[in-house]
Amino acid sequence: MESRSLLLAGGVAVAALSALAVALPPRRAADPAPPGGLSGDVVLMRAAPMAGRATADSIELGLLTAERPLSLRLRLEPEGGGAARGVAFAALTQEAQPVARFAARGALGAGEGDAPPLEVPAQALVELSVAGLGAGSAWRWQLDFAESQAGERQAAAVRRGVARGRFVTTRPRGASFTFAVFSDTHVFPASIEPELPPEIALDERVLDYAMDNLFWYRTTRERVADEAAAVFAKMGADRPDFAVSLGDVFDLHGRGFNWAFTTQELADAAHLEARRTLGGLHDCGALFQALGNWEGESGCHPAAQRELAKRARLRHEMNPRPTTSPWGGSADEDYFAFEWGDLLGVVLNVRGYTPTAHHMDPSEKNPGAADDFTLGVEQKKYLEASLAKGDHAYKALFLHHVVGGNGGNPFDTAYGRGGGRAAKVGEQAWVHELCRKHGVQVIFYGHDHVFTDMVVDDVHYTLPGTTSAPWRFSPEETGYEQSWPDSGYARVTVAPEQMGVELVSLSGAVLHSYAVAPRAK
Repeated sequence: MESRSLLLAGGVAVAALSALAVALPPRRAADPAPPGGLSGDVVLMRAAPMAGRATADSIELGLLTAERPLSLRLRLEPEGGGAARGVAFAALTQEAQPVARFAARGALGAGEGDAPPLEVPAQALVELSVAGLGAGSAWRWQLDFAESQAGERQAAAVRRGVARGRFVTTRPRGASFTFAVFSDTHVFPASIEPELPPEIALDERVLDYAMDNLFWYRTTRERVADEAAAVFAKMGADRPDFAVSLGDVFDLHGRGFNWAFTTQELADAAHLEARRTLGGLHDCGALFQALGNWEGESGCHPAAQRELAKRARLRHEMNPRPTTSPWGGSADEDYFAFEWGDLLGVVLNVRGYTPTAHHMDPSEKNPGAADDFTLGVEQKKYLEASLAKGDHAYKALFLHHVVGGNGGNPFDTAYGRGGGRAAKVGEQAWVHELCRKHGVQVIFYGHDHVFTDMVVDDVHYTLPGTTSAPWRFSPEETGYEQSWPDSGYARVTVAPEQMGVELVSLSGAVLHSYAVAPRAK
């Protein structure tokens, strides 16, 4: 099962919301700055900027300011060489729904120092949109930021910082490019670690067990963060146009199995930590994110708790909005389509629209079955319309797990494991036939934490492993005849003559590769 027990003997939960009455070792010291090309005083920016919502001539950078108002200057430099340009932004406008944010649009200036600074508020979500860049153009960006009200602190120098990265605008038809796919990072948030009730000190056996669990959580948290950073660095070295996350960026085992958030503060803290980890993708262009089963937005969770998770997600991710492109998508930004050169990609959300619980718990009152996963009525309509509309040479789906299950045992089957083994199970059978009808060559999915690829009726079911999850599932759990437990990602190269897929381990080894021909029109 995808869990290390975090329950104490006698049914006392580690996750009980009580203060610990015994001495605990200190947490690992926080990093001096979030990862992702962000340097300077960490207090000025809560996480590294994230690129997203790319179009043929524009890109957005999302940033989260800390406790001080900031003065920003953005500079762009063509990746192939050329003069740097400053970006002149229009005035900030505030949007209150669904999450309070500030937005500004900008255009390239004449030179590096020509663009005036942009003043932004403290504790804000700020989204900078830069237009007029040209289709298929690659850029290095640098954001210089400094506190704009240093004078309020007596005799204080102005604190400054710098963030750097790269992005690419949407490629035109016929262009060649590379992108990356990864899944199941499973960051262990510090804010969600197990909390221990005072009564455990009364029983030395229970205390030892509880402390073992807590140490395991903290050491696993460190290993996951280090391994994820190493994988993201490998991905960045490929200079992909964009990256796709297949979900489960963070993990909530510290509070329970597929736990639902109880406060907005906890939801925000988990998403912020995930955002900081994803800052390691600063050289990977725009990021598209699918929802998994650990984000607290499963359809079985109470609506009020799902809303906490959704608000936190909308504050921290940069998925396309329904207005980003003609492909539209969900108003909640949890399913959408995008085109990039000759590729049409559709990102789907399975757990959010499945009302039954799939927690691998036989005591669940209404346990989910392998054939009751669903995309919901509206998402099914959207998928069908998008695939029918697209005349692209290559088509791919991206989702956390397929809309059915056929793992190595009944529990894992009901949990949605099995990939291509479940091609004919439940609603996935409908998805599979839709893919055959409209020429989808690849279904990228995660969830099972290993590399594998299975071809069913000429459709590849490709699992790009895990970047850093502590669990690697065996054939007894997944049902796969061949798989690799390495950390890593998928590197995809698109060209007019073929689309190549490589499963790349952290060591750089290509564990498996294949190529698909362009779709017959």
